[in-house]
Amino acid sequence: MKISVAISLLIVALAALLGWKQHVHFGAIQKTHEELESEARGLGISAGFLEGAEGVMISKRGRGDGKVDTRALAGEMISFLSEMERLRESGQEIGVEERKRINDVMERMMALDAKGMKLVIEDLLQASGFSEEARNGMVGWALRTMASDYPAAALNLLTEISGSVEGSDQWQHVASNVLQKLAAQDPHAALEWVRKNVGKFPDLVTDHAKSGLIRGVASSDPAYALRLMRELNISDHTSVIAMAARSAHTPEKRGVFLRACRENLGHLDEAGRKEAMDAAIFALSGNVVKEGFEHAQAWFAEAGVSPEEMKQVAFSIGHSIRSEDMPRWLGWAHVTFPNDGAKESVGSLLRIWTNKDFRASGGWIAAQPDGPLKHLSIQSYAESVARYEPHSAAEWAMTLPDQDQRQETLRNIYQSWPQKDLRDKVDREAFKARHGF
Repeated sequence: MKISVAISLLIVALAALLGWKQHVHFGAIQKTHEELESEARGLGISAGFLEGAEGVMISKRGRGDGKVDTRALAGEMISFLSEMERLRESGQEIGVEERKRINDVMERMMALDAKGMKLVIEDLLQASGFSEEARNGMVGWALRTMASDYPAAALNLLTEISGSVEGSDQWQHVASNVLQKLAAQDPHAALEWVRKNVGKFPDLVTDHAKSGLIRGVASSDPAYALRLMRELNISDHTSVIAMAARSAHTPEKRGVFLRACRENLGHLDEAGRKEAMDAAIFALSGNVVKEGFEHAQAWFAEAGVSPEEMKQVAFSIGHSIRSEDMPRWLGWAHVTFPNDGAKESVGSLLRIWTNKDFRASGGWIAAQPDGPLKHLSIQSYAESVARYEPHSAAEWAMTLPDQDQRQETLRNIYQSWPQKDLRDKVDREAFKARHGF
């Protein structure tokens, strides 16, 4: 497995946030799922590495839980990274013992105070024997860890070393994370840092880095956060609003955030406001529906989500809905959105459910009374399974009583019919001839 060891360390830390089967829990790094995936992809990291990490557990030690020899730890880390770099170059895999050592080093790093962490980072920056990628990966992780308890110190250190780290996309992610931590504690200090450094370090203080400040401020004052977006001249307001909305983890905070959006986006034109509101509702709804159908319906009503806005909800909630709630959401979508709206919303939800659990969705459809909801569901189900079971999909399609709907479904099955081998191709052409396409 040719992967930089420092990046391995970074991904272990990032994976702790995402959770390896809920084994890993610590607060040193807090970034959105999308941001983590984006950074991992930017660094050339495959998801396969994470799958091999099961069983490695990280538990954050309290600051000052025993004395840590900082210089010795730095030396051990440098030696270890050099050793891992040699393994990488030789094409050997990082095994269980190496992962245990990663765990031990990270635990001891996380026990350091701000002064100790700074010394380790300075030693890493001066050391040799491993790649720049490895160094940057480890320094970036260390800064995030430091920011968990000492965000101001971490941001000052990032500024000090910025001359040697500019030019890499990784550092704007680090800056975003550290700014979010500081802004949650002291919004004015975070804002002052951005104002002071945006001209000095344009590759570091990007819109993405500023988005961390917005997320941090939004955790306590979303209205102020939205006003700051205008002051900071953030162009991609929809992405920033969506990320900030996902940080609203309680019904009350979600309501406050939505009201703030309604009241503080007047500087955008009509199209921009709609886009921003759609982004906010899209992001908020994903968390709302995870808490159950009845809870979500109550929240939508209390928050005053309009029928037009509910259309956005229909296309944003599918992947977050609990499987046991999906039948009720399908019924809701069918009643709420007439005509083509029902076709699109029911179809979207049913496809997602079928891709997750085709047996459950198929069983539900079979048990439904004959009618428009069942027919829409059959169409979506047949089109979803056609890529894997085209013959079964065709059988479902033939149960549709409406000739136009049936023919449309059969044509879509034909378009999705697999063509992996000669038998598939022969069956596909026979299907085409049988139905007169």
